[in-house]
Amino acid sequence: YNLPASTSVELTKDCVARIQEAVPQFVGLKHSAPSFLSVREFVRMGVTTFIGSCQMILPALTMGAAGCVDGPPCCAPDVYLAVWDAFQRGDMDAALAAQDHANDVCGLLVAAPYFASVKAACSEQIGIDCGTPRPPLPALTDQQRTTLVASLRKAGVIPERG
Repeated sequence: YNLPASTSVELTKDCVARIQEAVPQFVGLKHSAPSFLSVREFVRMGVTTFIGSCQMILPALTMGAAGCVDGPPCCAPDVYLAVWDAFQRGDMDAALAAQDHANDVCGLLVAAPYFASVKAACSEQIGIDCGTPRPPLPALTDQQRTTLVASLRKAGVIPERG
């Protein structure tokens, strides 16, 4: 997991090469570092690379990434699958439109406390209460949750419950 914001260590091309030599079982990584060009370097090294930002899934796919691991695709999988499917068909216009929609959905999730928003959206999506984040992370207020759910319904992410 290349997450220098939390680990204070950047997995560079040279570092990954050393890992490949020392750990034959090493086959892939999740890249959540600001150095986006590393995606292409890792792919060229034969490393299955997943981008850690759903807002960058389409650019990452064009660079050979295998996919994306992030919170928003967990609660809105169809939105991100549309990006993947359009890219796989070679329909870049549809892929760009799908990425734009996905970014709009991500914007809804980050407008309030992010982790609480993802948990609330997952709860609504699957119909099972996923709870709230553990402290010190904040929960959504009732108003934030109501606004989020209404926005996600309007965006076509959450179905109407009858």
